Amino acid sequence: SPHGSMTFLHIWHATGSLLMSGQHLIWARLHDRHKLQSSTCGEWSWVAASVLRCGDELLDQACNACEIRHIGRTTAQGIYAPLTASSTLLVDGVCCSCFAPPEELSIPHALCHGAMFPLRVLAVLREAVETLSKTGHGQAPLLTVDALWLLPKGEDQTIHPYASGLLEVVKLVEHAAHICRLPLAQQRIAKAEEFGLCEAQAIL
Repeated sequence: SPHGSMTFLHIWHATGSLLMSGQHLIWARLHDRHKLQSSTCGEWSWVAASVLRCGDELLDQACNACEIRHIGRTTAQGIYAPLTASSTLLVDGVCCSCFAPPEELSIPHALCHGAMFPLRVLAVLREAVETLSKTGHGQAPLLTVDALWLLPKGEDQTIHPYASGLLEVVKLVEHAAHICRLPLAQQRIAKAEEFGLCEAQAIL
């Protein structure tokens, strides 16, 4: 959305700076992070930009690690998240993911990449059909492939219909799982209370 505005993280690092949303995934190496799992610290991985701190490292376009010097916030206009074949891209010279999944869902980059497989197949198919249906040099193709009209439009028109549909499915599954967990939790509480009552009677 070129006209949308939001608050971005402004990340200054050793070779420059970049703007991105807090939920956008970025290739980074975290350091001295006690609140995260030890397997994440010190290793390169996809993380949400919101967890970055000064001293962490990013990967630049020359494949060099660049240390984060400062992180601030700024409001800017223009919100973009293009999809590439590799699901990665350079944002101001820094390696980033194409994806910005909701932080509360904790969806990893690899799962997002796999979920976009149908769109990558569609893009290859469309390119092949358009190339074969061109009648001459510089002429527009006679045929194309576009299945977006089959997809329902989501509430947020800035999100691709396919991605919007996937998010809705994930939210429905999460809601269903939560509903299923409630009776189990209630049963555990009831058993714990019953066990406690039996113990109390045994002591008496």
